[in-house]
Amino acid sequence: MIQTAALAAAVAALTLFAHAMFSLWRSTRGKAARRIRARMVALTTGIPQAPETALIKDKSVARSAWIARLIATFPRAEHLQRLISQGGVAWTPETFFTATAIAFLIGFLLPLIFTSWLIAVACGAAASLLPLAYICRRRNKRLALFEIQFPETLDLISRALRAGHAFGSGLKVAAEEGPEPLATEFRLATEEINLGLSAPQALLNLAQRVPLDDVRFFVTAVLIQRETGGNLTEILANISSLVRERLKLFANIRVLSAEGRLSAWILISLPVAAGVAISLMNPGYLNVLLVDQLGQRLMAGGLVSMVVGILWMRRIIRIRV
Repeated sequence: MIQTAALAAAVAALTLFAHAMFSLWRSTRGKAARRIRARMVALTTGIPQAPETALIKDKSVARSAWIARLIATFPRAEHLQRLISQGGVAWTPETFFTATAIAFLIGFLLPLIFTSWLIAVACGAAASLLPLAYICRRRNKRLALFEIQFPETLDLISRALRAGHAFGSGLKVAAEEGPEPLATEFRLATEEINLGLSAPQALLNLAQRVPLDDVRFFVTAVLIQRETGGNLTEILANISSLVRERLKLFANIRVLSAEGRLSAWILISLPVAAGVAISLMNPGYLNVLLVDQLGQRLMAGGLVSMVVGILWMRRIIRIRV
């Protein structure tokens, strides 16, 4: 039974590897890559090229592979695409699912060689979460950087309005002179407005791409000002001051909760470090936990308790401002 499962997993791994290699070849040597390379040659050499049939290509139509059609049927496919774009990762949903499947197979096959299938399934499930954890970490870092840059951008837009520019021109100034990743999001908003989308809808799309309370305050204030009137320059200045004060308070809270976060990291790493140290000093001492059924149950219970403790400590030390 175990040999059959291992053989099936190996065949699935080879299939996914072949699909990944084909996707890599298509992205570098395929029709789309050749078309992009031809356009770059046209831009550098001045040789005219045939006009494109459409200005914007629909991604759902462009990806015609079976895995893309399968992912499109999932209820949270749109949320996954938004999560990837918020993380600033050059992935597609197909790449994410392929990486998840490969990580699961690696995490499943390696323990299966030495231990039972139950531990192999648990290790495979844990390994399959690594791509999602990577995207979430990139997303959190990108949103945190955006939040730090946001007050300066509001001041930049406010100064542009004082100089006599329209609000759309102020967004364009922020897109051209602002730092990354903030400039990218504002550039998308200005491009949507230039392509015919209304300014309120472009701002709502900005708030959807960047799920921060400060951005929602900014979009709400601008939409209310467009409906009722008022001094938009003063509104943006007040929002910028409010965001700065909130970031200062959040920094003070992080300083006060640093001891709790350090204690959490120590408690999380202590069992792992102790297990590694015992295995190095006495290599056969912990084999009973891997071979005996009671030891495996104890390890599973310990892992569940550690996960519950991590979530609980994270909830205690995470204070929303």
